Amino acid sequence: MKLVRLFTMLAVMAPTFLFSQVKINEVLFSSTGNQVELKNFGSSSVDVSNWWFCTLFDYTRVGALPVLSGELNIPAGGILALSGIGLNDNSADLGLYNSGSFGSTTAMEDFLQWGGGGQGRESVAVSKGIWTAGDFAAAPADGHSLEYDGDGNAAGDWFDQDNPTIGSDNGVVTSVDDDGPAVPNGFSLAQNYPNPFNPSTQINYAIPATGSVQLEIFNVLGARVRTLVNQTQAAGNYSVRWDGRSDRSTLAATGVYLYRLQIGNQVDMKRMLFIK
Repeated sequence: MKLVRLFTMLAVMAPTFLFSQVKINEVLFSSTGNQVELKNFGSSSVDVSNWWFCTLFDYTRVGALPVLSGELNIPAGGILALSGIGLNDNSADLGLYNSGSFGSTTAMEDFLQWGGGGQGRESVAVSKGIWTAGDFAAAPADGHSLEYDGDGNAAGDWFDQDNPTIGSDNGVVTSVDDDGPAVPNGFSLAQNYPNPFNPSTQINYAIPATGSVQLEIFNVLGARVRTLVNQTQAAGNYSVRWDGRSDRSTLAATGVYLYRLQIGNQVDMKRMLFIK
C-alpha cells in the first residue's frame, strides 16, 4: 500500500520536476539575424539570466544575448525574445539548460531539433523523456520561424510560420493599416478572410477613438479559445492574423467558431468556419 501511494505521488509530481515551465516557444531563422523566444507556461516567475542555449555544441548564456522584448526574469505567462544566437536553418538542434551541465537531464529544460541527421544533445533529451530519437521538425525557409503549439514535446508540435510572431503569442500577427483613413468614421468588425479557413485567417476591424480593445475567439459552447487582442489601441484600422495551428489542441476537427470584438461598451460578433 505504501508503494502504491509513493508511485501515485511521484506520478502527480512528475510534471513539476521532469518538465520545465519555461520552454522554447519560437525560433526565427533569418539571414539578417536569428531570434529565439522563450515563454513561461508556469504560475510563477523564472529568472533565466544564467540559463544556457546549446546548438551544435555552440554554448551561449541566455543573459549574454541582446533582449528584444520581455525580461530575463520571465513572469508567469510572460514572453522573452532574444537575438544574436547562431543557428543553422537546414539541420540543427537547440537545447535550453538551467546550468552549464550540458550532459545532464536535470539541467536540460527543453529541446528542439529540425532538419535531419544526428544532433548533439538529442540523447540527453531522449533520456529525460522530452523528445523521441530520430524525430525532426521540418526545416523552415529563410525568414520563417518554427512555432510551438503549446502542447507536447514532439516534432509534430512545431509548425512553420511564414509570419513570425517573436515577442507575442504564437499564431497571432497584428498590424495597423497605415493606408486607411487616419480616423475611421465608426466602430466596425469585418468578416474574416478566408472563410472557411485552414490553417490561418485574417480579421480586420476599425476603431474611431482610443480605447480598450478585446478581440476573442470562442467555440459554439461559449468557451474562450484564444484572446487575440487585449490592450489599449489608438484610433485606426487594424488587421489580426490568427493561425489555428497554435491552438490545435482546443480546436475541433471542423467547426464553427465565434470571434467577438469589444471596444468600451460597443460589441460585435461574427462566425467563422475552421476546417481540417
